Amino acid sequence: MRRVSVGGIFAAFLAALIYSFAAQSKVVSVGNEFEGLLISPASASMELSKGEIYTGAMAVKNSTSSSMNVTVSVGSYNFDSGDYSNPSYDDIGQYNEIAKWINLDKHNFTLQPNEVATVQYRIAVPENAPDGAQYATIFASVGNSRIGMVISALIRGGNIIERTDVLNKTSVFQAAKRPHASFIATNDGNVGSSIGYAISVSDTFTGEVVYKSDYQQLGVYPGTDRYCNVDIDKELNRGVYDVEISVHVAGEDKTMRRMIILTPSILDIGLFL
Repeated sequence: MRRVSVGGIFAAFLAALIYSFAAQSKVVSVGNEFEGLLISPASASMELSKGEIYTGAMAVKNSTSSSMNVTVSVGSYNFDSGDYSNPSYDDIGQYNEIAKWINLDKHNFTLQPNEVATVQYRIAVPENAPDGAQYATIFASVGNSRIGMVISALIRGGNIIERTDVLNKTSVFQAAKRPHASFIATNDGNVGSSIGYAISVSDTFTGEVVYKSDYQQLGVYPGTDRYCNVDIDKELNRGVYDVEISVHVAGEDKTMRRMIILTPSILDIGLFL
């Protein structure tokens, strides 16, 4: 168990987690093609005390030339299943209790073209709130499509644990000319972890570095495992290579190494024969 200062943990985790789902955008969108409805901010990160009342606001804008009937609601932001490609916005888990603490000042309204409405939200933290992280989403919906602002909150005054381990899962024998490096991150703490990582590949016999990736980030939700598979964006000759995964997590650096052997694929053997 490791107690840590969490001043910047939430902002870094939220950015890394949402970035991995929404490319360059921090906006969570669900449903059919969604155009014309904008929200600001796209995410909010805060620290709250037990028994505290917190208020905030989200702006909703209609950027189309037609009126819109908008519905605003609160959902969770849940990865308890470990499926990082499909977060749940409806299941309330251990880290989504905050969704039940949020009240909105409006739920339904009409926006004229280019009109902006402000939605006020109020978070009433109970005295018996659980320690650690809490996540929710405030949605603005039109029809079957919705766009959301992710809320990430830390409950102060409790036992804050940041504990994430990484394990190398890179395969030794690989047939692809563009091999891959893999690792699994296990977050046993009660706050999200932001993991930074980079991949380096060198020729085992000459030591020559033949590939180096850019530094990347991903977020790991508390209480879950997250598998990361990185395709090496370069074709390599058949042979033996050393793959190095450099990871930064929980303020610590870790280097994982694995020797890989690039073998001919079944197709290559067939063509040769």
